[in-house]
Amino acid sequence: MSPMSGGASGPASQTALGLRFEFYDEDGRMIATIVREDIKGAAVPRQGEHIGTGSLSPLVHGLVGESPAVDHLEHFLRVPGTRDWAPLTMVVARVRAVESAQLRQAQEALDVEGWTVFHHGDDAA
Repeated sequence: MSPMSGGASGPASQTALGLRFEFYDEDGRMIATIVREDIKGAAVPRQGEHIGTGSLSPLVHGLVGESPAVDHLEHFLRVPGTRDWAPLTMVVARVRAVESAQLRQAQEALDVEGWTVFHHGDDAA
């Protein structure tokens, strides 16, 4: 049974994850990020591991590739009285040589899918 089948063989509990893709132009400047904080996984991936092929929508896979590698993790902690949000591990992957126009064309569809899109640099709106 595959992970996509949704059968009973899946994990008994799921781990709350955030997922952030950072997009860079050919010169290495960050041009945009897309973020979701409602992702569930069987476990927290480690640096260098890959996000499974077909885990994301065709639109997102078209932007980030079929099996993007995890660049690093960021752990957001709940500190009572200071940071009262739910703890979250943000999985960060970096995508190189993406055109800003490609991301702008996908903006509306990404919004519909639940992604938050941030544009950076001179091209930020």
